[in-house]
Amino acid sequence: MAPNMTVPYEELQWNSNPAWRLPGWAEPIMVASILVGSMILNRRRGFRIFERRRYNILDDGPDNVSARSSDDLLARDYMTSTETDDFATANHYYLDACVAFLVATTAFLCNRSPIYQYNLMGNAENHFPDTAADEVGDLAMGGEEPVVEINSAAAPTDDDENGLPFPEEAMEDVPARVTYIDYLKSPVVGLLVGRGDEQALLTAHQALLTTSPFFASECSKFSNVGERRIDLVDEDLDAVGCFLEFLYTGDYFPRKIANSRDLERDPSTPLVDETGDQLLKHARVYTLADNFHLPQLKSLASSKIHCVNSTAKGEIAYARYVYAHTQKDDTTIRAPVANFWATRSHTLRAEAEDELRSMCLEFPQFGYDVLTRVLDEKLKREKNEKMHPGPSHTPGSSRKRPRQSGI
Repeated sequence: MAPNMTVPYEELQWNSNPAWRLPGWAEPIMVASILVGSMILNRRRGFRIFERRRYNILDDGPDNVSARSSDDLLARDYMTSTETDDFATANHYYLDACVAFLVATTAFLCNRSPIYQYNLMGNAENHFPDTAADEVGDLAMGGEEPVVEINSAAAPTDDDENGLPFPEEAMEDVPARVTYIDYLKSPVVGLLVGRGDEQALLTAHQALLTTSPFFASECSKFSNVGERRIDLVDEDLDAVGCFLEFLYTGDYFPRKIANSRDLERDPSTPLVDETGDQLLKHARVYTLADNFHLPQLKSLASSKIHCVNSTAKGEIAYARYVYAHTQKDDTTIRAPVANFWATRSHTLRAEAEDELRSMCLEFPQFGYDVLTRVLDEKLKREKNEKMHPGPSHTPGSSRKRPRQSGI
């Protein structure tokens, strides 16, 4: 495969050594030769430099012939044909001399511009076989100027039969844009959700479901004929409904209000979540998104959890669900729960002391996480007090009682 070639996006600047240079004495000789040669070639026949006499139209001619009147002067009839030819030839000589001077000057300037080597298309080795291609004819690219990468393998060759500037196989296939109509044209898949009286059969388009790796794997098992159904009997019906709403709209109710930490008002729910139902709704969506491998839905559900205003009992119910249905290393949702109780347990314990005790006994990991954060906060506070002691604190003394004298 031919290597890629980098050319500058800005105007090219040459930066190379001259191929050859004339000696200093050659330039004056060339200029003088051009000037003298042009003067000789453009001279009038029989012209002599030192014997030439310039005539004015008011002077007498060589034969003492002058104008007799103003009419004769304006008509210039007194001038002989020989004098008229001399006057025209002189003007022609001066014009030719100017042209010769311009030609000589141009030749002089061109002679001073050395021939530069170049390596624009990677052919420096053909033009300069004795010079390395990477040292001759390099372009001055500049420090941070933008460049354009050109693949030389895509350049047209003699073997191209399609007549295009680039071969067809070098062009990448651009995938067609999938529209919302394309999703709706896909087959409909049935979703059997829940158990008992809460069980329901939901439907969704397969093209939308397959955006989840879980459903992509399940849908790959379908045949061209037969029923398309996936059983989700262990999942919560409301959570699956939020999941489907997210697939079709990119969000689910209640939505977050822009530029605030509040959610849309749901008339069917109280302002304060006393039972933890609102927290549990978003927690179930979070765990469902984790099972279906949808990180965008997980992040959305986690952000809505922090927008719910709940009580101590509601927080205990939410904490119990989190520690029962999430992995131990899932700090995204477990860490905020432990931090909440570590900072507010001394005030919330009176409201839900029995529930908190039962939670710690049922999930020892919850009690350990809360205790770890309480101790870390205590050590941090003691370290700050040592670094910034108060006015009543005596450094280096840890006695709680005054020293007793032995006298």
